Amino acid sequence: MANVIRIPKLSVLSELQSNISINRNDYSEMMVKISSGQKYLSRSENPVETNSIATISMDISRTDQWAKNIETAGNWEKATQSQIQNVLKNMHRVNELVVQMNSTVNNEGYASIASELNQIIDSLSQNGNARYLGVSMFGGTRTDAAHDPINIHYAVDPVTGLETSMIDSVTYYDGFPVSAAAATRRSIQISETASTQYGTLGVGDYNNSLFQFKSYEKTSSAPETWSYVNVDTFQTLLDIRKSLSAGEKPSDTLLTRAQRALDNVIERNIDNTTSEQKMLILSKSAASTQSAANDRLSAVGSLDVAKAATDLANLQSTLQASLQVGAKLNQISILDYI
Repeated sequence: MANVIRIPKLSVLSELQSNISINRNDYSEMMVKISSGQKYLSRSENPVETNSIATISMDISRTDQWAKNIETAGNWEKATQSQIQNVLKNMHRVNELVVQMNSTVNNEGYASIASELNQIIDSLSQNGNARYLGVSMFGGTRTDAAHDPINIHYAVDPVTGLETSMIDSVTYYDGFPVSAAAATRRSIQISETASTQYGTLGVGDYNNSLFQFKSYEKTSSAPETWSYVNVDTFQTLLDIRKSLSAGEKPSDTLLTRAQRALDNVIERNIDNTTSEQKMLILSKSAASTQSAANDRLSAVGSLDVAKAATDLANLQSTLQASLQVGAKLNQISILDYI
């Protein structure tokens, strides 16, 4: 009679319990993977692919930030556009008044135009001090929110000592040195190595400001010399208004500068529209880059749900079978060995 080697019940149960524990862990991990859609839960499962996932995820994070930067700049340009349109409306009216001055020769007509110019100057200052999300729209990189770029000062009645409605002067960034009034356009990062500027300056740059510009003028008669002159729109309008208030027709130089101030606003409007379109193109490019990166991430790190469901079903069957065997082993008694 052949000898029968019996394996101790405790050894069988111990091995079975170990397998059940492994099956349970595998089953739980697969459940988590399916619920999260992730192919790997730890880098140790596949160091090469999980490192690729981390790199792609970092690229996506950076691209998301660049996309947000571009969206912010695009919204800023849209808000700026509405204010520039208001400035344009005021400057078109100034141009109409300039034409009217050439045919108005009486003091009453001059006084009427002077009064309207005073209102226009005040309106332009409000346009120039417009804010977007609490920040000066035409202040560029200046962040001192307590100070408007454009400051209106009213004439004081010599008798009462009270301010009148007549504007006496216009200054910029009161309380700061003249050099501090200079500002630059805002800048955003749009890629790993590139950035771009956006926004429109109100003052501070005669080459690129809404209310300051360069005018090519005759600066000398003998000999005749022409050169670029820095022109301030507010000062030009104030000088015109003061001449009219005195009953005098403004000089041709002042009237020409007022018309060129309109041309300057039109140029800034074109620049803003161009920048807005650029942001739209950049936004589409960022979206395309994001989509490509997400596709790469999905190819490397996304779970094959169909295969995972099959694996889960197999794990479930194995686990159930192991539990049933364990239950039967626990029911074996000494009588089974007699």
